[in-house]
Amino acid sequence: MLYETRFKWLLPALLFAVWIASACVVQPVQHMPTPAGEAEAQMQATVRALRTQVAAQLQIAPEEVSVIDAEAVEWPDACLGAGSPQEGCALVVTPGYRITLAVNGHEYVYHTDRGPYWLRLVKGPEVNVGAPVITATVTVDNGSCQDAIVGSEGVAFGYCGLALFGGKFVSPARRTTLAEFAARYAPFEAQTEGGVIRFAGDGEQIATRADQEQLAQWVTLLVMEAASGAPMGGLAYHGPAEPGADDASKCATLTMSGGEATVFDCEGNVKTIKLNGGPLSRWLTIQDRFAPFAVETETERLDFTGMGAVEGEIWQQAILAWARTQYAELSSGKVSAAGATVLAWNLGPVDDMEASCMHLTVLAWGEAYAEKRDCVNGDIQDMQIGWLDTAEMEYLHDWTRRHTTLYAEPGYVVGAGDQEAGQEEYAAIELWIVDLWRRIWASGESQAGSISADDLAVCPQPTDDLQLFVDRNAGYCLLYPAEYVAEITSDGVVNLVAGSLMNHIDPRASIEVSDAAGRTLAEIADALAAEYAAGFDVQRAATTVGGEEALVLDNLPGQDINRRVVVLHNGRLYSFFFTPLGETDEARTALESFYQNVIDSFRFLAEGE
Repeated sequence: MLYETRFKWLLPALLFAVWIASACVVQPVQHMPTPAGEAEAQMQATVRALRTQVAAQLQIAPEEVSVIDAEAVEWPDACLGAGSPQEGCALVVTPGYRITLAVNGHEYVYHTDRGPYWLRLVKGPEVNVGAPVITATVTVDNGSCQDAIVGSEGVAFGYCGLALFGGKFVSPARRTTLAEFAARYAPFEAQTEGGVIRFAGDGEQIATRADQEQLAQWVTLLVMEAASGAPMGGLAYHGPAEPGADDASKCATLTMSGGEATVFDCEGNVKTIKLNGGPLSRWLTIQDRFAPFAVETETERLDFTGMGAVEGEIWQQAILAWARTQYAELSSGKVSAAGATVLAWNLGPVDDMEASCMHLTVLAWGEAYAEKRDCVNGDIQDMQIGWLDTAEMEYLHDWTRRHTTLYAEPGYVVGAGDQEAGQEEYAAIELWIVDLWRRIWASGESQAGSISADDLAVCPQPTDDLQLFVDRNAGYCLLYPAEYVAEITSDGVVNLVAGSLMNHIDPRASIEVSDAAGRTLAEIADALAAEYAAGFDVQRAATTVGGEEALVLDNLPGQDINRRVVVLHNGRLYSFFFTPLGETDEARTALESFYQNVIDSFRFLAEGE
């Protein structure tokens, strides 16, 4: 059931993966000659699509992928003249292209059809994905054979016996999951239903047959994910019309995949919601953190395809609680923070300071917020976000299962049992809360967009239309549209995008911070112009960003016409990339408004933030 429904959720993303993983046994139709003008346009469209796909696989902008050569070819077989020894290729002439791309001086040679629905990498640079942890030969959902090498820096994949492409993890969480698997399991080699897997772990746990199958499934998803450049997690929840009701019809349904959620209510109404902001961030975190599972009760069923390593019955119940809440909120259009909170507790002043108080919030699915709040008005001054570990989650679940809801002056703990907490139990749960706050505060992650007291004097205030992003490590803050998300890629680049990284239509910005290496602003601008726009008359203009002098390089050529802004501050280079500038007045106006909001609101934080 889980395998079947997963394919339906992932179909849009798999259309990308099918390009590099299509089995060549289909008889092509007879192709009629195409007029010269149309043929050239068709080839250029194929080149653009391939260029965009390679950029997604490498997690870079399409403008960084150069086109070296493209030519029309009549391939001698349905495998595009690049069949592997394991394949049976139909001997039918197949019109297509030979396309050569380059990234950072490395060439990639592809054979494609004219769709392009099929493509094969026939020559590429030597792959380097770090020390290999997993090598595998797997069968992906369309039946084709793929070789894979998974290392600390990414995943290499390709047709069995042919060239491998060194792809990137779509999220830093994949590297974390790989490390968790490596630390957990001892080395093994196994033939699974999904294919052969060779695992070089350094753990002590002997992988069971089920563990081996799970790892093979994870590698298969990882290959398809790396090929598409998009996350592969999915979810299908079925339950009663009213959460908690005893209706066993399971007529209410929620599906989630990528950046979208679809709600089917019990009256037959269907609604698709584009996720953004907090809901999208939490969904991506959950699919990155937890392993796949299916769980069913008398009134609910949840099929979850995660890409993480955290597993166990307690977490299945936690994600079920999260899915239940998501259905309720998305179907009603109303967010209920109180309905998701199982614990809220004020721990008193921090280190005997009266100005700042500690506060802990725990949500039903194990997410925890360790906050410092103004002791007078309760405003959040700073926040760390983390997750309960399995032992903490089991303790809290057992406490709430046995006890009635505890209401006290410091806060509350929601209970579903019939036992009232006595004095000793009250003291025990309060001590547990204090320990949990300290652990989350020490090991959690700062929330993007949360502001400390020092930030308040520097950063612009958010509005209904603009939200605040704070990057303390890079030393800046800014405002960006409320419907956008701030995605941070593995190389530390912050991307302000509408919905997801795959949206290349709406205005978007990337911000990279690096060592200026003693260069001047003019030297940096000259280097950019020479690298990205050789032979073009690049337009330059002076501006101000965060109170510092900056340079704008406008109308740079690329997959889309783009704009670069560079500024120096305290020895660091802050580089902005805005695209697409737009070919219509409406599109240009949208980009200019987006650009002006970002640049005008940009502030440098005080040194040391």
